[in-house]
Amino acid sequence: MPHAPHAIGFLAQCRAGFEAEAAQELAERARSQHIAGRASPAPRHGYVMFQIDDRVDWATLQKAMDWRTLCFARQAWPVVAHLPALPERDRASPIADVLAAQRSAVGGVMLEYPDTNDGKARSGFCKRFEAPLGAALTRAGLLKADSRRLPRLHVFFPDATQAWIGLSDPRLASDWPLGIPRLRMPREAPSRSTLKLAEALLTLLDAEERARWLRPGAKAVDLGAAPGGWSWQLASRGLRVTAIDNGAIDAKLLAGGHSLIPSMKLRLLEPKHLIDLGNIASLKGVRVEGDTVAVGALTTHYGVESSPEAKVALPLLCEVAGQIADPQVRNRGTIGGSLAHGDPASDLPAVALATAVAGLLVTRTMKLSEAYNAVDWPVVVLLGAMLPVGGTLESTGATQVIAGWLLEHRRCIERLLAWRDRFDTGALSGAVGTYSNVPPSVEAFVGSALGLRPVAATQVIARDRHAELLYACASIGATCELMAVELRHLQRTEVRE
Repeated sequence: MPHAPHAIGFLAQCRAGFEAEAAQELAERARSQHIAGRASPAPRHGYVMFQIDDRVDWATLQKAMDWRTLCFARQAWPVVAHLPALPERDRASPIADVLAAQRSAVGGVMLEYPDTNDGKARSGFCKRFEAPLGAALTRAGLLKADSRRLPRLHVFFPDATQAWIGLSDPRLASDWPLGIPRLRMPREAPSRSTLKLAEALLTLLDAEERARWLRPGAKAVDLGAAPGGWSWQLASRGLRVTAIDNGAIDAKLLAGGHSLIPSMKLRLLEPKHLIDLGNIASLKGVRVEGDTVAVGALTTHYGVESSPEAKVALPLLCEVAGQIADPQVRNRGTIGGSLAHGDPASDLPAVALATAVAGLLVTRTMKLSEAYNAVDWPVVVLLGAMLPVGGTLESTGATQVIAGWLLEHRRCIERLLAWRDRFDTGALSGAVGTYSNVPPSVEAFVGSALGLRPVAATQVIARDRHAELLYACASIGATCELMAVELRHLQRTEVRE
């Protein structure tokens, strides 16, 4: 650098409320570097000015104070001049005159203000002032844009009337105004907590450290809730993340989503987290392994239907997969999702039970009929399905299907009995719940004698009870219709049953 002006102070920007801590840290650092000076922090101002008593050039001061090792300073740089009274119309010329007097050209400009409510009011001015100041410095031959060998000009506006002028080596100061990275929320991130980790990585690690510690393929552990913003931040950089939570995680695995998302729309399920399995390539595809066909849990219905291996080794499953729902569902829904959901009215569970499918679980392999009856089935992960080549029916296939119908009927009866228990109520208080003619004690006595629970007499509750009855009856009718339709299908030769 051709000229190194002498510094008159060292300005450190910090979070409002931490001025005393930042001032103490600057004083200890200056003392350790044998630099005489003093700081008088103003509470809640968002910055500290450390006045320098010694004669020291700004470059030496910046290296001695070493902002990168300070704890409370978000941004810090040497001050070379102070403009206590800026004119209202032309603020750029006095700043250019200061640089000309210091005989110092700069490679960039950073306009800053305190990170306080009052200071943020000057953010708009700084954006508008950047172009006029750059033009004035260029006309004076003082701005050599994008030159990393020249210092950066800092202009700090503590209020609207004055400015502190400073210089810094860009390698020894923050790259962001106020020392705060301005990051946008990624659309794909699950929570805003990802911005906190992104800011920490940019602030605490330099470019070389980020390249070394955050290289694609490296392993990371997230000790917070999963899946969260921190896990996403690391995974988006190509790291393989193991998420560990200290408590129970309310999460659902998302394969194709055609069973899970409708349940969420109906408020039957409200998980706090969704874990998307779509990028696990090892859980996709159809492979013939000896006498069995291995179907990955994330293989779509269309993937099974169009698989050459499945067409030869397992024509039954292949044909059924081609008849499921519509093209949108077949191209998005997965084999594993359908089997894990285990809906008795669905196509694949019945076919899988009939063809003696074995489910490949996280812990072991077991027949699907055993898995559906297992207590721990809802908490294991289905990795795939193992089917015998040829897909012939078991003699117990029809029994399993009928058992599914009976379970559905049992649920319908339980709903009807639950409604009956709630319907055993009585009220003598009138249509609007008043006791103008009958006291509450009489109503309670009569209800107890008849085996009825006294309730408030409102038309809304009565309508709700009738709606519950209609729903229970409709569920029984729908189940009977399902049985009848499937039994009729068993007599039709065109469906090859």
